[in-house]
Amino acid sequence: MDGHSAPPVPLVVSVLGLKKSGKTTVASALIAALRARGYRVAALKKTHLHLLSLDPRGTDSFRLTEAGALFVAARSREETVTVHREPQPDDLEALLALVPPSMQIVVAEGVSGPRAQVVLCLKTAEGLEETLRVRGLGTAGLLALSGVFAADPQAAASLSAAAIPAPASAIAIPAPASATAIPAPASAIAIPPAFNVLVAEQREALCERVLAAAPHLRPAAEPAGPLISDPSWSPK
Repeated sequence: MDGHSAPPVPLVVSVLGLKKSGKTTVASALIAALRARGYRVAALKKTHLHLLSLDPRGTDSFRLTEAGALFVAARSREETVTVHREPQPDDLEALLALVPPSMQIVVAEGVSGPRAQVVLCLKTAEGLEETLRVRGLGTAGLLALSGVFAADPQAAASLSAAAIPAPASAIAIPAPASATAIPAPASAIAIPPAFNVLVAEQREALCERVLAAAPHLRPAAEPAGPLISDPSWSPK
């Protein structure tokens, strides 16, 4: 033992869904709510774009990238921006390796892994099963529902109160020769509650649900972010 303790593992919240389901809105709202409570929050995003640039065209750091540099780091007094132009692994663990150890919570949009708590975004309530299938998820790992559909209180309430029937399987029951296999009763998979992050009370309720997944976390920074300067701020 060298006396050095391992850095704490951050709480990872994956915001997943299909295109135009409200993922960025939900991720932004969650980040703002957590920062307003004093938590140190990082954001990760998986994109299908081939090239990224966080610097405006024509700036010195952009010109360095344009000249062919495979890695550029630009640092100001308050920010550091890096661009790495080589093929990179895009799984959650590879992205988490980029996060500074001082971060307590990571909100990851569009990427997930075994350790992540999942907030699933839906465009419509009817899209739940398709979204689960396309994203390779089961409801057992879902923390909450949100997204565009949650703006309709009736749809959100009806879906949260529902359950997805699991396929029934035929089971053989020891019985006389005249008996036949009886289908097992279809089990139901519970649906987590839905939150409309454009409503302040529901945004804060989602924040509380996220924090309940890591009760050991305590605020480690001064409250900051857009909700501190403007309590009426909205991510849209």
